This record gives sequence, C-alpha cells and structure tokens, in this order.
Amino acid sequence: MSKTLYDQFFLIVLAAILALTLSVPSATAQRIKSAKENVDRIQQWNNFADGLFLIHQKRLETIKIKTSERLGGYCPSSYKLEQSPA
Repeated sequence: MSKTLYDQFFLIVLAAILALTLSVPSATAQRIKSAKENVDRIQQWNNFADGLFLIHQKRLETIKIKTSERLGGYCPSSYKLEQSPA
C-alpha cells in the first residue's frame, strides 16, 4: 500500500470511530428520564448548610486560633500549613 492509501484508510477508520462514538451517547441520552427537582429536599439541605455555617462563624469568634507559617510545598514558597487552638 502506498502512503496515500494508508492515509485514506486511516481517515476512513477515524471517521467510522467518530460516527459510532458520537451517535451512541445521543441515543442513550434520549432514553434517560430527567430527575424531578425536589424543592423540599433542596430547602432542607440549604437550611442545614446555613446552620452549619452559623455554627462555624460562632466557633471562629469564640475560639482563638494560632496560625503559623513555614516554607513548604513543591517549590520553596510560604504556605499557612499549621493551625491549632491557641
């Protein structure tokens, strides 16, 4: 086979693979039913996250944290690597 024949064969195989690859996901996506939005569950999780954030803020206000820096990481630069209660 000549070089151009190899190139043509390669392009045909590549086109076939792309055609098969791109057609399968679209056919699969049509069969999947979309999930319904559960507004009550979303509100519960949002309330939980808001409460957790308030607890976090309150603890940051009441507990003193000592932060120290030292060189570390992949290249020598300063990172805040250590945090502990004061």
